[in-house]
Amino acid sequence: MIFLFISFEQSFFILLVALLIFGPKKIPEVARSLGEGIRHLRNITQEIKQQIWEASERGEDLKDKVEQETKKITKEIDETFTGSVKRDD
Repeated sequence: MIFLFISFEQSFFILLVALLIFGPKKIPEVARSLGEGIRHLRNITQEIKQQIWEASERGEDLKDKVEQETKKITKEIDETFTGSVKRDD
């Protein structure tokens, strides 16, 4: 049986060490605290992922706006130079 990438024997050993360190009365409290810590870490991870996604979306919007403005400026420059250049043919 594999639980979180560790075997049954390893899980049993970890529980035995925890029992020896914390005692039988503290184990539920330690497990509860550990669960809350993991839940908090997951929430923070989700928030970070959300912020990264939102930033990338804003970056894409900004990139599109810069490309549009660049095209507009390039077109204006082309029109300005082609209109002012006189050809002597």
